[in-house]
Amino acid sequence: AVRTNHVHLVVGYAGLEPERMLQLLKARATRALRERRLVAADRPVWVDGPGSRRYLWTEADVADAATYVREYQDQPR
Repeated sequence: AVRTNHVHLVVGYAGLEPERMLQLLKARATRALRERRLVAADRPVWVDGPGSRRYLWTEADVADAATYVREYQDQPR
C-alpha cells in the first residue's frame, strides 16, 4: 500500500535477510521515482534509519498484517 509519505509491504520469505530485502526495495523504488522524474536526483527519498520491520512468524500473523495493509491502516488503533 503506497501512501503519500510512506509505504506498507508484506513480503514473504525470499531467501534474504529482512534488512537486505528492505535495502533492495528502497533502491528499486528510488530508481523508479528518479527515472520518472518524480524526485530530483539531488533530493533524498528516504528518512535516515533502516525503516520499520516486523517479523511474522505464523500464517495468521501474515494474514493479519496483509489485512491491515489492505483495509485498516487509515483507522486509529
